[in-house]
Amino acid sequence: MSKRAVLRCEGSLEKGLNITLEISDRNAPVFTEASGFLPPAIELLQTLEQWQQHYRQSLSITRIALENVTVKLGALAQLEACRNTSKLLERSLKIWLASPSFQPIEQRLRENLRTTEPIEILLRTRDSRLHRLPWHLWDFIERYPYAELVLSSPPERLQALTHPHSKVRILAI
Repeated sequence: MSKRAVLRCEGSLEKGLNITLEISDRNAPVFTEASGFLPPAIELLQTLEQWQQHYRQSLSITRIALENVTVKLGALAQLEACRNTSKLLERSLKIWLASPSFQPIEQRLRENLRTTEPIEILLRTRDSRLHRLPWHLWDFIERYPYAELVLSSPPERLQALTHPHSKVRILAI
C-alpha cells in the first residue's frame, strides 16, 4: 500500500520555516506526526537566483536568429558558470536540509517509510521560491527510489456566496 507524507511549511526562506510532517496510508487518517524547523537560508536563495540567471544566459547562447547568425565567444564559460552554480546550489540545499532542527522530520520519515514502497511526499508552502529548489537532490529522495515529490500551495478556503441567486441561470449555446 502506498503512503503519503505531507510536509506543511509555514514561513519563508528569509525567516526560516516551521515544518509539520503528517504520514498516512493513501486514503486513511494520519498515523504519525512530527515537527521541525529549517533555518533561514538567504545564501541558498541567492545561489538559486544566481543559478537561474546563469541558466537563462546559457539558453540565450543556443538561440539562433534566422536573419543573422552570430557566434558569441565565451559560451563555454557561461555554461561552465551555470554548472558550477548548480553544484553550489546542490551543496547549499543539502547542508540546509541536514540542519539539526530538521532531523526529527528526516528521522520520522525513515522510521515509517520503506525504500520498497511507493511514497508520495506532498510539500505544501505559500513561498513559491521553495518550489524552484532542486528537491530531487534531497538525500531522502535519492535513497527512496519510489518516492515522488509533489509541490503544492496550501488549499484556500472557498468563501460561500453572500447573496445566492434566487433563480437558476443557464447558459446555452
